[in-house]
Amino acid sequence: MNESKTVDRTSECVDSSRRDAAVDSSRLGRQRMLEAMRELEAALANAAPRRESKWKSHVATTLAALEEEMQKQALELRDDDGLFADLLREAPRLDNQINQLRQQHDDLVRQIKSLREELFSNSDDGPPDVGDIRQRLAWLLTSLRHFQSRETDLIYEATQVDIGELD
Repeated sequence: MNESKTVDRTSECVDSSRRDAAVDSSRLGRQRMLEAMRELEAALANAAPRRESKWKSHVATTLAALEEEMQKQALELRDDDGLFADLLREAPRLDNQINQLRQQHDDLVRQIKSLREELFSNSDDGPPDVGDIRQRLAWLLTSLRHFQSRETDLIYEATQVDIGELD
């Protein structure tokens, strides 16, 4: 009986340290993502008239940095030792929500790639309009914030147990 309790406690410690590492990794990734988003916002806010090429180059650089952070996060979302895999092991009821988050993340990565490619494309109408690019990237940033909020809510839901309140 004592041996069983020791094994259970050892298993709990391993699970706890794995969870802590996954949470720390997720937190660090979120900080890097927020920094990349801030840099993109700053690039979008720069003046563009009569310096469109320089503006586009700066926006493209910050967008590439954001895409890189998104790719890192994509690996974390699917990592067998990552936070979401851990949450799924403990709360299989969240499978649908986690899959929806993964799909939303994939969609955001595709949008980033598309916008980055479009930034330097030339159509018959000429180069892309700076105002249009700003607007579309602002929508993307809003979508990223929405994704992060859903991700935070999901993590909280998985790790907090509300047993109700007695009046």
